Amino acid sequence: MTEYRVIITGDKADIKFSDAIVSMLPPSRRITDMTGKLSIPELFYLLSKARLLITNDSAPQHIAVGLGVPVIAIFGPTTKSLGFYPFSEKAAVMEANLDCRPCGSHGHMECPKNTHVCMLDVKPDAVFETAMKLI
Repeated sequence: MTEYRVIITGDKADIKFSDAIVSMLPPSRRITDMTGKLSIPELFYLLSKARLLITNDSAPQHIAVGLGVPVIAIFGPTTKSLGFYPFSEKAAVMEANLDCRPCGSHGHMECPKNTHVCMLDVKPDAVFETAMKLI
């Protein structure tokens, strides 16, 4: 089995989330948390070296598509119908089919229904299976 290096990114406001993710994982030299540590040019460079980007509906998905990097975009509160999805044959959008979506054009930090089922219904196994197809 091929081993992969995982790099977590985000801005300084995301540090509490990346800290929570890293705290749930066993210690590993293959996981690097760069949250809050990269400038925009450094993010471009990092993405240019990536074999795959798994992201939410955010700017890095568009940067990666522009660089020719395969992308899995997980859409929760937003939908492809809003028009801001990774337009590439090397991209996949993973999303739950729910009547409450979209709940906003840019999503919400707090779910209006207090469930976040739109994110919880996107299963890690399905994301992993899609990743293996794109790599």
